[in-house]
Amino acid sequence: MYMLLDGEIDLMGTMNRNAQLEEMFLYPNYSYGTTYTTLAVLEGGLQWVEEDFTNWDGIRVATYPEYADRLEEVDHYAAVNNFSYETVMCDSYEDMLEAVRSGRADAAIQVDVSMSEGFHSIGRFSPEPYYFAVYKENTELLQ
Repeated sequence: MYMLLDGEIDLMGTMNRNAQLEEMFLYPNYSYGTTYTTLAVLEGGLQWVEEDFTNWDGIRVATYPEYADRLEEVDHYAAVNNFSYETVMCDSYEDMLEAVRSGRADAAIQVDVSMSEGFHSIGRFSPEPYYFAVYKENTELLQ
């Protein structure tokens, strides 16, 4: 993003769009895709089945402070689908993944377009559009 902000690159993809970012970059009027928050478990495991909510009660979900907004999304997803979960608080993104790998947690909060290697989704929710963004002074490219 700093390279885009400084004009070193002209275009960057998979960008969120909000008022703060719109002050720094130009965005088209339409998104080019949608990303979802997911609950991700280790590949190859048989305990957690996609959208098998009746068997998810008590699932231990790893998160970390920077994912506070995504944890709220998990809370809503759990309420709507009638399952309970326990939060396993971690210090970092890598610590969150290690919590699942070591068995301290059953699932980690992930984003579907950037799923960590060795993990797969058992639930997708909270869709959010993403965009290309261009350098603020590059109105020609925006067209």
